[in-house]
Amino acid sequence: TAVAVLRQVIEVAWSLERHQEAIRYALKAAEVAPSNAELLERLAAFLADEKDVRQAIALYEKAIELRKGQEKTVPYVHAHALLARLYARQEDFPKAARAFDVVLAALDKPDDYGLRGRAKTQLEGDEGVTYALIGETYLRADRIDDADAAFERAFKRSGEAALRAYHRAQVAEKRKRYDEALRLLDEYLAAESDDAGVDPYELLRRVFAARGKSAELPAKLESLLKQDPKNVPLRYFVARHFRDAGDHAKAKPLYEELVRKAPTIDAYTGLLEASAATKDMVRQIEVLAEVAAKTGSLDAVKKFE
Repeated sequence: TAVAVLRQVIEVAWSLERHQEAIRYALKAAEVAPSNAELLERLAAFLADEKDVRQAIALYEKAIELRKGQEKTVPYVHAHALLARLYARQEDFPKAARAFDVVLAALDKPDDYGLRGRAKTQLEGDEGVTYALIGETYLRADRIDDADAAFERAFKRSGEAALRAYHRAQVAEKRKRYDEALRLLDEYLAAESDDAGVDPYELLRRVFAARGKSAELPAKLESLLKQDPKNVPLRYFVARHFRDAGDHAKAKPLYEELVRKAPTIDAYTGLLEASAATKDMVRQIEVLAEVAAKTGSLDAVKKFE
């Protein structure tokens, strides 16, 4: 059939790394077989991988429309789970939340949806990570009570008390209970966890600002670093905080440590800026040379000409 031929052409184009051609043929396949939900979902996943989120959303929406009457099936639920993530990538959190409503309904009554074994486990994610993602989405959609309930389900699956404290702090901030948010954040920070990345420190900054205590934040961050010196997300956040504040003398040793132990483009960029600001030209040249050697590119050099 025409669809089978197009699938083969897509696979060949992709294997030859002719990605734009592969996408063009993928969209053509969708035109040829617009009533084939499974094909539309495969093409949507393909486009999502290529970061064509808008087109991927359109295909998932069409596939879901074609599955009307099949609402209590695994493919219908799975399509909503993928669509929710794409809506979230576009920061359309109300739509993402509504798509996740379908997923939660299935997880509430898995037998009704034929959701068993590996299919259910994969949908929930490792240690219930899907529930945490749903909670984050609900929170951004201002569905605070729903977010709180989803976070609790994540905790029941993972048993991670530190993450639970952080999620509860997020909910408390949304409810403008800033003292409670700070208390819960302190629970997370006392556990010396880095599971939530830099987000807890962003929340800490917002809570300090809401309480009119932004001036106390630098001292708090430095205290946290002394308590938990191996926490890489914390070190990145503190370095960026000092960098944004123009305190390059404090930012520089933090970036030096990050470049040694957990190098990223952000760490090199921060160290270059700090070296330039503190007039350490020797170190600046050394870092530029190291970046150029590692990347095989002079792009970083051009940025700091």
